[in-house]
Amino acid sequence: MLTRFEATWGVRYGLFQLAFLPSLASTVLVWLFPNAQAIHLNLLCWAVNFCAICGIFHRYLLDSVKYSIKNIKTVLLTAMGGFVVYQALIYSVSAALVLLFPQFFNVNDAHLAVAVQQSYPLMVIGTVVLVPLTEEVLYRGLIFGLLPSRLSRYLVSIGVFCAIHVMGYIGYYPPLHLLICFVQYIPAGLVLALAYERSNSIFAPILIHMAVNAIAILPMR
Repeated sequence: MLTRFEATWGVRYGLFQLAFLPSLASTVLVWLFPNAQAIHLNLLCWAVNFCAICGIFHRYLLDSVKYSIKNIKTVLLTAMGGFVVYQALIYSVSAALVLLFPQFFNVNDAHLAVAVQQSYPLMVIGTVVLVPLTEEVLYRGLIFGLLPSRLSRYLVSIGVFCAIHVMGYIGYYPPLHLLICFVQYIPAGLVLALAYERSNSIFAPILIHMAVNAIAILPMR
């Protein structure tokens, strides 16, 4: 259960990191390290997000750790089951999208592949360790803790999760292409939300998210 402090500052930070963090981090990084690459900017944003989320939601995370230890079997089984369901769903959805749109590619994955070439270890740290906790606390823990109905929790958490993976590419790719990418993230958003609800622990979706990102990035090395 979120405290009033966590809910209030979580929303404020969520809006800040969407609207201002990338440009602010870019300005600071270029000023300090003129030769910095895109991977360094990504890692800086991921690290700032991770530290901020751990600071704001420390009570929530500590309670989640205690609950997860007491209910370790439920958390692990939910994570494993969710991962299997996700793999089946994403395979089906991706196969259908490629069949309907033969030239389709995921823009976020394409940009991650470029960043991997700059530094594979940094990408692993960012996408497998830092990002899952940050995104799950914001898009599952915070949204589920604030919205009143089950339907609104699912619709908003899934919608925000999908949008966050494509909104940075608006203006660079056709709207239809970005819409298809949005659809491709729906299975992940759905499975992660279900895992959180069924396990009553943020660490079930975090584990699924870590596994999904790990499997996605391993072939890029």
